[in-house]
Amino acid sequence: FFSHVHTMPEHLVLGVVQVLLLFRWCILGVINVLIFPCTVVKARVLQAIAAAHHQRHVARLWQTLETTEDYRIWLHTATRLDELHGYKEWREDDISPFYDTEEVTKQLNGLRTLLARKDRHDMVFYLRCMLNRNLHGMSHEALFPYLCGTKKLLEEYVMGVMDLLDAVFNMQSLSLTARATFFRETLHSYGRTALILSGGSALGLYHLGVVKALWEAEMLPVVVCGTDLGAALAALVCTRRQADLPALFTLSDVDMEPYDRKRHAISPSISCPRHDREAIRERLCMFLFEGQAVNTAELQALLCKSFGDMTFLEAFRLSQRVLNITVWNTPNTPVILNHVTAPSVVIWTAACASAGPNVQLLAKAPDGALCPFQATEPQSRRWQHSVLADTPTHPLREIFNVNFYIVSQVKVHVVPLLQLRPRLHSVYSPQGTLSSLGARLALFVLREAWHWALQAHQCGLLALFPWLARAVSQHYEGDVTILPAISREDYLAMFHAPSREHAEECIVHGCRRAWPQLISVRYHCLIEQRLHKSLEDLKAMIALSDERIQSPPSPAISTIRRDRCQVSTCPAGVSAGESFAGTSCTNMDPQPQSVNVIPDPDLSATANQTLHDNTVCD
Repeated sequence: FFSHVHTMPEHLVLGVVQVLLLFRWCILGVINVLIFPCTVVKARVLQAIAAAHHQRHVARLWQTLETTEDYRIWLHTATRLDELHGYKEWREDDISPFYDTEEVTKQLNGLRTLLARKDRHDMVFYLRCMLNRNLHGMSHEALFPYLCGTKKLLEEYVMGVMDLLDAVFNMQSLSLTARATFFRETLHSYGRTALILSGGSALGLYHLGVVKALWEAEMLPVVVCGTDLGAALAALVCTRRQADLPALFTLSDVDMEPYDRKRHAISPSISCPRHDREAIRERLCMFLFEGQAVNTAELQALLCKSFGDMTFLEAFRLSQRVLNITVWNTPNTPVILNHVTAPSVVIWTAACASAGPNVQLLAKAPDGALCPFQATEPQSRRWQHSVLADTPTHPLREIFNVNFYIVSQVKVHVVPLLQLRPRLHSVYSPQGTLSSLGARLALFVLREAWHWALQAHQCGLLALFPWLARAVSQHYEGDVTILPAISREDYLAMFHAPSREHAEECIVHGCRRAWPQLISVRYHCLIEQRLHKSLEDLKAMIALSDERIQSPPSPAISTIRRDRCQVSTCPAGVSAGESFAGTSCTNMDPQPQSVNVIPDPDLSATANQTLHDNTVCD
């Protein structure tokens, strides 16, 4: 054929070539038609495999978060989970509708200018006028949608304020008294943080896990309040020195033997005491006929053995923490007891009175004898003590200037309702699903019913039911609310004597529930802690300088270190380079407990008394 091509006319050659090209195009078209569906199917299969792998990876990360007992592992896992959901991009983007980005940027630039100029008058003026927890909406809930951090701009602002406070603390042009006055007034205007332990029965053991998580993160507030069984746990925390708290979290110094003996006496042949019907029947009858699910006599024996006849004032001097317990001395009127309102009241009587009825408050006389407190009579409140006066925010605000509340809520009639409230701005909350819509609808109905009940109370329609009116008018949440994931086993445990194994499980679970809230707590409390720590350091320096102006520095002074790079605020075991929220924790001095009020043998009695008096809560 090709040997005769040169003899063929040109138009015939072109026609043959076109036919061959057309034939080739047809063949390729047929092949593409056959291969294209296979290509699409292959792409879809690869996408499905990648999505399934991603889901399995995310599920493994969530399982690790829900099962680990080590905060370092939890933090590393949470960081990886946040990165998979776009945390880095969200963090670098300063724009947000929930706070004034332009004003915060202007304030940050002003901080940096003040640090560069080192003008003491401008520094003091700025901190006294502009320091605020919620400056330009910086404390909005939507700014904490992830587990490990918030906007980079907000973190830089907080650290800028910390640097400015350090500069004022180290400002030699101001006297110690002037600096102490500045920090006292600034702390008073900034406000304090309180931890409220609310609830109840065996579920109250979850509070220990929350306290442990905050203590390891060095974010445990100085002001601690307890109601119901939370009062007993708050007392156990506030009657120990800082160094003695780890023994409490491991239950090594808590005597659980009486509960173990009673449990084995009731059900010696039952391997799992949580399902003992006899014990459940006994506790249920106690609740129905006596109005309490906690055996007050057993609780009294445990508390007496733990700290004896210690009073509120003695506990404050020992631990430097402010213990508050809510009790009922008159019908439908709660009273908050602490070292200011009731310094001589014996703590175990207040804790027992908060946990159950028919308990007489006792006070310690100057000669050490115990006598009734203000001639009060024990009140038989039945179920009311576990419903009313849950979060005494108003007394704490009036007495100790508290304006930020961390609430650990475990009341069985409150937790299911609060769990219906979705985190609307969290990247991990299901959006648009049928279950989430149903939960929001139920929450809407409950809040409407609560609103109408509150309106009826304000109009006087609930005058015949004063305890119901108070239950409707109070709040069960705080600025940060920590809730346990209550299971059927937990409800059964309410009717049993607590065991060491169950207590250890509750502590671990309480830590896991508190860890996601540490970033918000740290963000809101870092400045307050620096103010408080600086004030305590200056008080100690003033007291010692008055006595030993010409003497070498005391060992007490050597503990006051102002370099932030020396001590980390990260939880135990987390390195200082790991983050503001956990991924790179910033450094600062520990809590005020580092300045001890233990008498210094090198100082005179007058100097030691002055040092002790200066540690009293402002």
